[in-house]
Amino acid sequence: MKIGECYICKKKKLLKEFSKNKTKKFGINHECRECRKEYDRKRFLNEDQRIKRKLACKSFSERNPFYKTEWVLKHFGSWSNYNLYIGRRKLQSNKIFAGRKHLGGYI
Repeated sequence: MKIGECYICKKKKLLKEFSKNKTKKFGINHECRECRKEYDRKRFLNEDQRIKRKLACKSFSERNPFYKTEWVLKHFGSWSNYNLYIGRRKLQSNKIFAGRKHLGGYI
């Protein structure tokens, strides 16, 4: 019977206690199944914590999805008026940009 050594726990174990991995030199992982299980368990716990932290740190607009709608309706009356306003601002900025371009560069 062939024996391999786990690089994490440094114990010598039978090769059947290691997972197969064709990309490795001998066709098995370097860590035994027990160590890999423990690593995965810790990793998934950390991912759960990371997800919870990410949800807690969402931006204001993500936490309050209707805030923008309420703001637009309060200030513009409708989404179409808001879109017209944004379109006009883009046109104005393009005109200003085009006007400065002839001065020899971007200001």
